[in-house]
Amino acid sequence: MKKVNQLCEWRPCYYFCNMTTAVIEAMATGLAVIATTHSGFPDQVIPGKNGYLANEADPEDFADKMLAYIEQPQLWASMSREARKLALQKYDRKPLIDRQHNLYKEIAPNVKKVAFIVGVFPAISEVWFINQVADLLDRGLDVRIYTLRLGSEENISERYFSYKMKERTTSLEMPLSWTKRIVFAIPKFLHVLFRNPALLPALLDSKKYGENARSLKLLFRAEPLMGLDADLVHCHFGTVANKFLAIRDVLGLTQPFLTSRYGLDVSSVVEEKGVAYYDDLKKAGM
Repeated sequence: MKKVNQLCEWRPCYYFCNMTTAVIEAMATGLAVIATTHSGFPDQVIPGKNGYLANEADPEDFADKMLAYIEQPQLWASMSREARKLALQKYDRKPLIDRQHNLYKEIAPNVKKVAFIVGVFPAISEVWFINQVADLLDRGLDVRIYTLRLGSEENISERYFSYKMKERTTSLEMPLSWTKRIVFAIPKFLHVLFRNPALLPALLDSKKYGENARSLKLLFRAEPLMGLDADLVHCHFGTVANKFLAIRDVLGLTQPFLTSRYGLDVSSVVEEKGVAYYDDLKKAGM
């Protein structure tokens, strides 16, 4: 209680939080950061340099780290400078997109066209993704977005509109109502029938693909990706990549692909679904 009282009486010039994005934002403004060893924080916070790391789920240690910062005002200025410096070096858009583009070229040396597979797009909470698409377009890449669910355009970043991202987006969403589902499935079924009829048994193979085939979800997700014209496929979030595996398998897609995993992927998803959840993804080298 003594530690809590001390902290409550003090107006901080540091930041403590539980979101990795918030840490980056804090560092960019020159704030030292106090976080736990959870998730990606150890990659962002260098103890004694730009903040402190406390043991996860240990409020006493967290309080100790906060007091350690408060009691060493001679370090505040240097920690502030280091926080800002690290944010610009590692998390500014330009170096991040440069590293991403270089990674693409390592995986697919002549990469010109990239297909993004995402969960929801557009999403007001994911301005970083809109910036990523725009910055890759600025570098001359042709980016196409395939979303499992269409989001709302309300309050979306202006770059979404100025770069005409709606025209680059294809929905893989399936109607919840069975009546609408059947109606919308008919043209997709006919498209597959006339273009590649050999695919139909696989798309409806409930023995192999289970509920995804029985519900027609696989048809809705795979039909727009037939003959995918891309040099590389980039899935955002491990959960999305897991869903893409069935699409890739049934269509026989051969493009190199990669997955960006985020905090959710390595925390609550694993806790809920178990450590084996990504086994197929790991075998695919994604």
